[in-house]
Order: sequence, then C-alpha cells, then structure tokens
Amino acid sequence: MSLPDVLAPFRLVGNMTRRQVVSWRPPGADRVVSSQAELARLADDTVLHRLRAGRTHRFIDILFVTVGDRVFCRRYTFGARSWYDVFQANPDGQLWLDGTVVDIEARVPDDLDDINPAVNAAYERTLRKIGASMLMTGAVEDRALASTMEFVFAGQPPSNA
Repeated sequence: MSLPDVLAPFRLVGNMTRRQVVSWRPPGADRVVSSQAELARLADDTVLHRLRAGRTHRFIDILFVTVGDRVFCRRYTFGARSWYDVFQANPDGQLWLDGTVVDIEARVPDDLDDINPAVNAAYERTLRKIGASMLMTGAVEDRALASTMEFVFAGQPPSNA
C-alpha cells in the first residue's frame, strides 16, 4: 500500500466534516488478536506500527519486522531513556497496529545470535518495500543488532475460543 493510499481516507470527500475524517479508523481496527501467529500476521499487514512500553507511556511510531510467527524491533536512536530501557525494567507493553491494540511482553530473544541474520533479512525486505533502503546500514550496525527486542503476545484468547 502506497502513502497516498494510506492518506486517501483523510481527504475531505463530498459533505464529509473534519470530525468524520479525524474519527476515521482503518479497516480491521476492531480486530481481535488471540495468538502469536495472528499478531505476526497483523504486524506484516499493517502500514503503521506503534509501540508503548508499559500502559502509561505514549505510543511511538516504529518499524516492526517478522520472522515466521515472531515479531521484532530494534532501536534506531540511542538516547538516555528509550522504550528499550523501559522494557528492560518491565516487559509489559502494547503494540498499536492500524488501530488494533495488542498486549505484549517484550524480551531480548534467547537465540539472539542465531535469529539476528533472519531479522536482518526481514529489515532489508521491509525497508526495500517501503522505499527506505538507505536506512539499512543503521538497522544492521552492531548496537542495533544488540538492541533487538522480541514482542510476544500476552493477551488472553477470547473466552469463546
């Protein structure tokens, strides 16, 4: 999906008011995620990824990639306090994927050295797909590799499952 396609619903059409445009929600925004596999599929299908460490911090825009049913993210800024540091202290958080909020637990992968080549390949594919290949160098530098974080589904499946 191209950027103009993403922004198209925000244009005023006909008699649409600004309030209607602002309250627009992406298709599937009320989707219920009930497994890690669904979380990974939603992350793959989503245009806008957001992350919140804990429940009180704001959501920030960031890029997720998937390897199989696993969802990963890396730091690309290395300031004093970041989402990565907050997750090191408390793994609870949420992902916002095209309007669907999913509870997650963040962790450094146990198999970090083994999974990093696949995560690198996922970043390369994703950055190429969105036309941002120039960011690849930063995504695979040593400190970015060391900051790889995995997001694991922490929600409860629906009671009728």
